[in-house]
Order: sequence, then structure tokens, then C-alpha cells
Amino acid sequence: MYQYDTLSRVQTLTWDGQGRLVKVVQTVVNPFVWTALYDGLDRRIRTTYTPDGGATVTTTSMFDPEVEFLELGLAIDGAWN
Repeated sequence: MYQYDTLSRVQTLTWDGQGRLVKVVQTVVNPFVWTALYDGLDRRIRTTYTPDGGATVTTTSMFDPEVEFLELGLAIDGAWN
């Protein structure tokens, strides 16, 4: 865990045991919580962003099973783009 502190914001960053960023918590100015979920190939497959007092936004990535890092689509709150 690492804490980033300036006059206008404080961010706490958290990594998992494999060194992937899994959580960001920002306080003071425009507070929010951001989290990430990864698959077995270390691809970020889902993120959630929750602003203080606002609605949570969830993004989900779909990858080609035959090409390791080819992202085929992105859903935002369940709607594929």
C-alpha cells in the first residue's frame, strides 16, 4: 500500500501479491474508490469506480480467447460498446 499526498488530494494505492493495482482510494478533493479485478492472464477484466455520493460505474472487458491481449469489447454498466 502506498499513500500519495498533496495539498489538494490524498490517494491510497493498493497492489495485490502479483504487483497489480487493485484499489485506489482518493480523499479530500473529489473523493472516490476505484477497484480492479484481473483474470488468470493478468488482464484487467472488471473495474468499479464509485465517486463519493454518486453512482457506481462498472466496466467489463471481453478478450479474444485465442489472442492473449486482444480486447474485443468493453461493457459500461452492462451495455456493450
